[in-house]
Amino acid sequence: MITPIEISRIKFSSSFRGYNENEVNDFIFRISREFEEAYKKISLLEAENKKIKNEIKSFQEMESGLRKTLSSAQKTSEQIREDAERKSEIILREAELNAERIVEEARNEVKALTSKIKKLKKEEKQIKEELKAILEKYMKNLEL
Repeated sequence: MITPIEISRIKFSSSFRGYNENEVNDFIFRISREFEEAYKKISLLEAENKKIKNEIKSFQEMESGLRKTLSSAQKTSEQIREDAERKSEIILREAELNAERIVEEARNEVKALTSKIKKLKKEEKQIKEELKAILEKYMKNLEL
């Protein structure tokens, strides 16, 4: 690539009926200046392009990190949900078993109380019969 310095140092040989040397030199000077400005702009644009590429790379790394974090958070969230479901199922099963135990205990208590009531009724009937027999005996004794 030709540099602005090379343009400014260029010398042409003179010839008979050649171009006006001052005009050529002025034109070369203008080209050299414009080329120098363009060269500076290119350098600045290349530096800016490099900076932007670095920023893009940084953003891409940040995005990758955020994606990993999001993925991890989603997995953690899913795990927490699954754990909560398992715990609720365990609690529900325990509650059902406890309810069944309570119902069975109540049934057994009802059976025991029913049996006790029958026994007490039988005893009541027996006591009544014994009292009746005693009363009938006293009545017979009184009649005599």
